[in-house]
Amino acid sequence: MWYIIVLIISSLLVILGFLGIVLPFLPDLILIFAGALILGIFTHFEKVTPLMLVIFGIFAGLSFLLDYLSGILGAKKFGASVAGMVGTVVGLIVGIALPGFIFIIIMPVIGSIVGELLSGREIGQASKVGLGNFLGFLFSVFIKVLLAGIMIAWLVVRVVRQ
Repeated sequence: MWYIIVLIISSLLVILGFLGIVLPFLPDLILIFAGALILGIFTHFEKVTPLMLVIFGIFAGLSFLLDYLSGILGAKKFGASVAGMVGTVVGLIVGIALPGFIFIIIMPVIGSIVGELLSGREIGQASKVGLGNFLGFLFSVFIKVLLAGIMIAWLVVRVVRQ
């Protein structure tokens, strides 16, 4: 009976974690890690090994870094100035403060464009930097989906197999 309850709680955390990739108000791979950790503890690390937890922790850490660096690196790759990168960070902070997850996506893009325009760049170059910011975000979502898929598949195989 306890195993079923723990399995349901762990599964809910994993599902919420996967949803967190596209819903920024939810943590993403951290929740998947938490679900795996709970399952590991309650199965005495038979289903989820310590090595799995270390790897899942590394994946969760990478996800956290991607959240904050992807837009900045994408903008930089497309020629952002310091003002554009500062605009990206300011936009991210504003996006987090505003209600609605869409603002976390669009405000860093707007911030990078505004930063570029304020530094004297033409609208074409500023838009290019904004595009780079958005592509950086999309890249981070792709990588996080890939990492989450690996984590979830590994968990499912371990739970079903044993």
